[in-house]
Amino acid sequence: VHLSHIGFRAALYPLLAAASLAAFFHAYRTNRRWWLAGLLLGLLFYTYIAARVWVALGLVLLAIWLLTAPTRRRGALTALLIALVFMLPLGLYLLNHTVPEDRTAQVAISSPDELIQNLVAWAGAWFYQGDVYQTHNLPHRPIFDLPTAIMAILGLSGVWRYARRWQLALLVIAFIGALVPALLSIDNPHMLRAYGTVVLLAVLLGAGLLWLVRWQPRWGTLVAIALIAWAGLNSYLDFRSVAASWDDFLPGEHKIQLVVDYLSEHPPQAEQTIAVMGFPNAHPVLPFLTYDQADTRWLQFESGYCTVYDSSAPMLAVALSPDIDFQQSQLDRFGTLETIHQQGDFTIWQVMLDDDLLLSPTFDFGGVIQLRPLDVLTSAEAGQTVGVTLAFAADGDLAIDYNAFVQLWGTPSPLEGGQLWAQADLRLCEPYPSSHWHAQDVIVQSWELKLPQDIPGGSYAVMAGIYDAQMGARLLLDDGRDIAPISDLVISP
Repeated sequence: VHLSHIGFRAALYPLLAAASLAAFFHAYRTNRRWWLAGLLLGLLFYTYIAARVWVALGLVLLAIWLLTAPTRRRGALTALLIALVFMLPLGLYLLNHTVPEDRTAQVAISSPDELIQNLVAWAGAWFYQGDVYQTHNLPHRPIFDLPTAIMAILGLSGVWRYARRWQLALLVIAFIGALVPALLSIDNPHMLRAYGTVVLLAVLLGAGLLWLVRWQPRWGTLVAIALIAWAGLNSYLDFRSVAASWDDFLPGEHKIQLVVDYLSEHPPQAEQTIAVMGFPNAHPVLPFLTYDQADTRWLQFESGYCTVYDSSAPMLAVALSPDIDFQQSQLDRFGTLETIHQQGDFTIWQVMLDDDLLLSPTFDFGGVIQLRPLDVLTSAEAGQTVGVTLAFAADGDLAIDYNAFVQLWGTPSPLEGGQLWAQADLRLCEPYPSSHWHAQDVIVQSWELKLPQDIPGGSYAVMAGIYDAQMGARLLLDDGRDIAPISDLVISP
């Protein structure tokens, strides 16, 4: 059960990939409709990041035909130009908006050992243990069950017998290209990133049944029908297992419906903030369910990244199972909680921000964001990881998503030629970024400074600053500095 139940643009990847592959074969064989091959290849560029490997292979193939197949040169050129024209808008956007911390960089592997581990994971994914992520798969279900495994084994003979050698080479290259994005990223076997393999596996299974029917016309058709029915029954039972549990089918999202239903029956105070923890602010389910509640301010954030409080009035905070205890521990750090409602799937608290937080020293960065140090160690040992907890508040509506950094300075400071001993840099509350903040929001977030093993003992300064990640410009304090000393740290060697 792979992704077919999710309204996600990646679901278009195998559809357009299959159509594009068929159009390529048709255009090369008949020397007609090259425009269709180019059109489908260009549209494939828009489906999913992993599909761009296939797009690149398609462009290379067209270039090879353009250079080596004189009778198909005109058609290949037509397809190439049409594909590039359709890819141009998104290509220009990516050139101007891609940043170093984009999704591709976040999930990329960093060593040959990880590649070897991925190869081992995928070796077992076909028949032993598949994707564990419940949105992509019935957890741990291998890609092939017994009937599809039989079809795949037969398919090896079928493809070798019926496909021309250039077609076979193209299928193998396309299969490797579909698998490469998963092999070069983390968390394998990851079916979503290898979603294009579905197309080649379908070809393999079909070739197996075709070979079976042609090999034994009398009983081969009956066996083929039996294998298809058997595989269909297995898929039906697997999908029932997924759909029987909403936690597997749509992880956590049905709980938001329960929360909205409860608060519709027990309305909050007028203009009271309701914060649902567990999903980023861009997650669409909550806005969809609350579109008609204009008098109530709903927001979402993931408490593993940051915690949001309301400084102007008590806030309702909603925690979803199974993370209720963790989310309560995060809110408890700087707020006073009163339980409003509790049941198995969710808990609602009324949260009052602690007054002590608002009394902390404040650094005003450019009249844009206020920073308050909250929880910083004053002593540590070499090699230790030091947590730094800060609070942020916007002086007004912000149009920019800011980052904040924390650094450890010694004497002399980096400005005086000294060493920068440690640093950490994070997007400010990434699931609820600063461009969404309101003036009453107080955002609490933590950074970790990893102290070097060889750092000399002595007194150091913990420094913090805020900057625009897109432009690289730092916000300035009133005195013109772009970094604030938030704590002294004494280190024992």
